[in-house]
Amino acid sequence: MTHADWQALSALNQLLSFKGGVLIDALLQDRLRRIVLKAYDRASEPFLKSLCLCAIRGAATPESMAWLQTLETTDVHHDAARVNALRAIKRHLA
Repeated sequence: MTHADWQALSALNQLLSFKGGVLIDALLQDRLRRIVLKAYDRASEPFLKSLCLCAIRGAATPESMAWLQTLETTDVHHDAARVNALRAIKRHLA
């Protein structure tokens, strides 16, 4: 992924992941989830993996929650981001 791709993912995170953010339909959430999963696999730096774990909150779907629940993280910061994303998605789905 290019620097511009990571900047775009960061912008999507800011727009979609916070209370009062932009709402998107289920189709766009699914597309975002697929983008985030690909980005996570391609992330070469720890902070980029953290960005992906934060950005997945914008795709608050059962599939995103399942991915986060099965994801094994070895970094304490990644695990904190994973847990926070899980909480956010659970709240959204409730």
